[in-house]
Amino acid sequence: MTRGVVKDEAFQPASQGMEIQREFLDRDGKAISLDAVRQGDLIAIKTKVRSVSGPLQNVVIVNLLPSGLEVENPRLQSTEQLPWVTDANLQPRYMDLRDDRILLFADLPADSWQTFYTLVRAVAPGQFRLPPVQVEAMYNPAIRATGERGKMEVKVR
Repeated sequence: MTRGVVKDEAFQPASQGMEIQREFLDRDGKAISLDAVRQGDLIAIKTKVRSVSGPLQNVVIVNLLPSGLEVENPRLQSTEQLPWVTDANLQPRYMDLRDDRILLFADLPADSWQTFYTLVRAVAPGQFRLPPVQVEAMYNPAIRATGERGKMEVKVR
């Protein structure tokens, strides 16, 4: 018998040649509790990634989102800008924004944390699973990292 998703008891974050971290912040840059999100809240997702196996080309960062969140499109002029974001240094070669994930394609230097911010909005109330953030060298899948899983609750405002 096989299973497509690892059970919570068996899941462990992993780091094989790369490291990845994700943090959820409010519009002022303070960490938020994922069980106290209100419908309509703007959330900044801070994603940090680093290669510990030398410079890497063709890396994909997959930031899976719970169903209660929606990506704020950075290509629109009406998208809010956060003035405190000063450490964003990851320059993706390509970015694909989807309903359920944010895909970033980039090259990574050796041993240097690269940071990227994505704005999302809590749109649907409910209790949701938070899939882990992942990074992989596209042409060498042995070099990869997986972040933490979690839970999120979006409450009616």
